[in-house]
Amino acid sequence: MFMVVGLASWLLFATSGMVAWLWPDSAPAITIIGFAGFAGAILGLIFFVRCPRCGAMLARQVQPISFFKQHANFCPSCGVSFDEQS
Repeated sequence: MFMVVGLASWLLFATSGMVAWLWPDSAPAITIIGFAGFAGAILGLIFFVRCPRCGAMLARQVQPISFFKQHANFCPSCGVSFDEQS
């Protein structure tokens, strides 16, 4: 959910220049809404996505380079696999 909100907000923020050209009066509000939504999604990923077993914050555990190479399927803190069904 946070990723969908973040992507939609980023697209809104990125297209706010075109919106400013079409509707100059509403451009500042659209820019602020897009930025606030994107920032809220990032903060939500950092603080609310946790390991179901130990409660560790997973966004702080993932290295930026390895994030793009592979999908994290285990908790780096306790080692629980996210692929297993409980």
